[in-house]
Amino acid sequence: MTKKISFALALIASTSAFAQETAPAAPVQTGGLLGKRYAQLGFSYTDVNHSRIDSYAAIASVNVPVVSNFDVSLSFTEAWAEAHSEIDGQALDLAGTYYLTQGDIKPFITGSLGYVFPDLGDELTWGGELGFEYAVNTKTALVLSGGYADNFKKNNEGAFSGTAALHYWFTDKIGAGAAATWLEEGHTSFAAGVSYRF
Repeated sequence: MTKKISFALALIASTSAFAQETAPAAPVQTGGLLGKRYAQLGFSYTDVNHSRIDSYAAIASVNVPVVSNFDVSLSFTEAWAEAHSEIDGQALDLAGTYYLTQGDIKPFITGSLGYVFPDLGDELTWGGELGFEYAVNTKTALVLSGGYADNFKKNNEGAFSGTAALHYWFTDKIGAGAAATWLEEGHTSFAAGVSYRF
């Protein structure tokens, strides 16, 4: 059970980090991500510390700006652990991000609600993230953030995390990004994906 809890929390944090890494920007082409409408496919790898478990996840997400300076994203994750067929499952996450524009820097705050399907615990989750996005140039953006993810149970199994991410737009429509997340208790997660503006 402890392995499943650690795996589920690593999944939640890595999914949140990945979504933020590819989250958001505007109709005008900029290096930023906040405010953009896009669909995305990605992959993440998590090294779960203090165990022999390596976990993997395929992530599909959609981000839509609903009003000025506020984006909503929905992501679905299929996760599994290498050589542990009993530790696999799915998660669904809905997040809202509010941001401000200060020149090339956009500070943001994100709140999320999620559901981890029965194979990984059958539980509702929540998370929060605070950080900023920096537009390096018209195609490249850097994101630094810190967050916390937990479930609604009284078991205090939540985890703090820190994320560094980079995104690059190859064209007005197609981009790619990568993120590294450090989680409490020594877990480390890496994610990469491609995004398509529509």
